[in-house]
Amino acid sequence: MATFFGLLFAAAWPLGLLCGAIWIATAAITRISSLSALVASAAAPILASLPLAALGLPAPWPVRVLALFSAALIWVRHWQNIERLIRGTEPRIGAKAA
Repeated sequence: MATFFGLLFAAAWPLGLLCGAIWIATAAITRISSLSALVASAAAPILASLPLAALGLPAPWPVRVLALFSAALIWVRHWQNIERLIRGTEPRIGAKAA
């Protein structure tokens, strides 16, 4: 996720800022880091395509492709986390190890 956010900030900083805020909000609500990562990465290609003129969006098409490819890669790499989320066994932020 750090690389994902680095790419977004380098390619289109408003997009990186929005996705970072989404990660923080999701983590604050659910206290599950992997869920926050999945939500923020899923939001990136959507936000990159929205006409948010005040934030310099929609992003140019290479940034949209980058956001979509990166999000897909994150979802593929997080398949074990997704399985644990479905089972309800994904650890929460700050939880003590069993």
